[in-house]
Amino acid sequence: MDAVGDQTTRRVSSPGENDRGALQSALLALADVTADEWQRLAARRVFFGYQSVGANLIEGIEDVLRSCPDLPLRIVESNDPSAMAEPGLYHARIGENGHPETKRRVFVDIVGRGVADLAEASWGIAAHDGTLSWPARTGTGATVDA
Repeated sequence: MDAVGDQTTRRVSSPGENDRGALQSALLALADVTADEWQRLAARRVFFGYQSVGANLIEGIEDVLRSCPDLPLRIVESNDPSAMAEPGLYHARIGENGHPETKRRVFVDIVGRGVADLAEASWGIAAHDGTLSWPARTGTGATVDA
């Protein structure tokens, strides 16, 4: 990883042998995505805010990109809205686990500055009985549905 200010750009390398089965399944589904659709995605600024499991989603996307080096998607870890001027998938840990209001506040602060064409935040809330609920919070540009 290369760190620049509040921004980290990941260099992606080849996946391990243990990842091959799951990766093959994902690649079969990705085969239906046209080159034009990949280009349109690569031309957008997308922000994904998360804690915990969201990091696994980013790792999965990076695994796919390692296996498909021709896909034009750029991935940048950053919570700095000023770093989000170029197209790419920007991602960052937001807020604190166990305190969903902090996640919402950070997400709204970042997305509310109009830095993304598409934005998504995801987090689960553990109940006292051990079950999980997954309230989705999404927004685009300066409009945030929360």
